[in-house]
Amino acid sequence: MILLIVVPVILLVAVSGPTRLARARFVPPWHRLDLNIADRQQLEICPGIGPVMATRIVAHRSTHGRFESVGDLQQVVGIGPATVAKLANWLDVVEQSGMPVVDSPNP
Repeated sequence: MILLIVVPVILLVAVSGPTRLARARFVPPWHRLDLNIADRQQLEICPGIGPVMATRIVAHRSTHGRFESVGDLQQVVGIGPATVAKLANWLDVVEQSGMPVVDSPNP
């Protein structure tokens, strides 16, 4: 009897698990990732950033230093304004003092 109860639960998790994870992937996190300290795996959870783009971001940061704003991501090959707009709720740039940097609006 226990086997009959456990097996459907396992099948339900196995069938619905990846679908739920795929949907959850594009829900902004409660806490934004700091663009200047996030590693490749953390960046990959953001929409529009896969393994290749995450590697480019980390390499750009290593070569050129800290990002001053999320908008600076446009300096990375393959990232344009649309991608930066998608990432607005996912990433943040925190000053070394620990306070978020506020981007000034463009006139």
